[in-house]
Amino acid sequence: MTLVRRLVLCLALVSLAACGGGSGGGSNKVKTPTTFGKFRLINALVDSPPLTVKLGTVVQGTVSFSQSTKLLTEGATNYQLNVQYTTPGGTVKTVVDNRALTIAVNEQITFVLLGTLASVSVVELDENAPDIAAGDSEVRFVQSVAGGSYDFYLTGAGVDITTVGPTATVNALVVSDSMTVPSGANQRLRVTAAGDKTVLYDSGAFTLDDQARRLFLLGDYFGPGGDGVRAVEIDDHSATTFLAEDLPAALSIANEVVDLAGLDGYLHGIAGSPDFANVALDAISAAQTIPIGNTDVALTTAGTPGHVVVPDASFVLGTGETQTLVVAGVDSAGNVTTRPVTTPVRPIAGVAQVRVIDASPAAPAVDFFAVATGALPAAGKAQLTLLVLQASGVALLDPGSYDLYFTTGGTTSVVTGPQPITVAAGGIYSVLLADQAGGGSPVRIVVAD
Repeated sequence: MTLVRRLVLCLALVSLAACGGGSGGGSNKVKTPTTFGKFRLINALVDSPPLTVKLGTVVQGTVSFSQSTKLLTEGATNYQLNVQYTTPGGTVKTVVDNRALTIAVNEQITFVLLGTLASVSVVELDENAPDIAAGDSEVRFVQSVAGGSYDFYLTGAGVDITTVGPTATVNALVVSDSMTVPSGANQRLRVTAAGDKTVLYDSGAFTLDDQARRLFLLGDYFGPGGDGVRAVEIDDHSATTFLAEDLPAALSIANEVVDLAGLDGYLHGIAGSPDFANVALDAISAAQTIPIGNTDVALTTAGTPGHVVVPDASFVLGTGETQTLVVAGVDSAGNVTTRPVTTPVRPIAGVAQVRVIDASPAAPAVDFFAVATGALPAAGKAQLTLLVLQASGVALLDPGSYDLYFTTGGTTSVVTGPQPITVAAGGIYSVLLADQAGGGSPVRIVVAD
């Protein structure tokens, strides 16, 4: 058979199959187009751990407090919404149990979880998606702070709110109706108690994207400064804080320079009284509220400004952040390191948070274990693994008493421990691995408040 005849025969067979002709298994079924809607979930439960979101048994994502899943594209049909979390001990807890959910074609469904883990309020927002005119955006305000009503002012950045009425007034644990507002640059969100003009939260200037749908979530704020509330903007992808919001930062100092009894810290050059005075070995100073942005800390021996330990520890503090500057090493050997480490500030219901910091130059890479009192580390059960100098992490523990161990990374060979600790539900703790006083091994476990 010639090449041309072969090609013609193949094309004929392909055409016959495509048309459903012949008796050789062709089909005249027309494939139904798949249709879609969109879904997301916002976690505004003030005391929650990260939550796992499922449609039926299929995991859609994990969402932390004051955050949102991305806007997920899902087939238009009926679902069961399940929201869960797992305790540190491995018990699965249900927050939302098989709630019926229908996603329609071109419809957008948003679920908002409000309240606390012990008292969950679920708000379902069914939103059709009509076109938005150029120059406008559609917004809703989510008020997740328990107790009291708040006024939201979404205006141009230069508008004096004493001269205008609120964009919306929203009661506790309520979501406002959707409303159309002008979009563009130099927008500003300010929040006050209902009927009052005293600003409790100020986003600073930001850009509201044109023809966009946005939610503004007001939640409890646990960081430095402020008046106990903070807003985030929720778009199709995530929830984000406002870059220009009017909130400071906070800083503390942890002293693990093991051949010095104390450190002084200076924020504005080594002159006058230190900003952090006589931070004792193995201690963490009280946090101080400071401006955001580039931060330079000079460290000296306590009471001796001429003995400079670290001339300039430079880093950046973001708006609303609380950080601990960990200073570790041996000064006489010229071996001192610094690193800012995030400080947990929001309690989680039923769970203790233990911030673990490796501040030991003498230790190898280590794993961290918190085991039942009297037990020993077991393979595969470390809460944190392969920590090196100035590395850190947060271990979540059920309330109770434990023995703490550090082992050589990837093994159960004990480097140091046991160190007893008792933790409470909602508690926040710091544990440091440190060299022996004076430097070197044997390394120690330091439990610091």
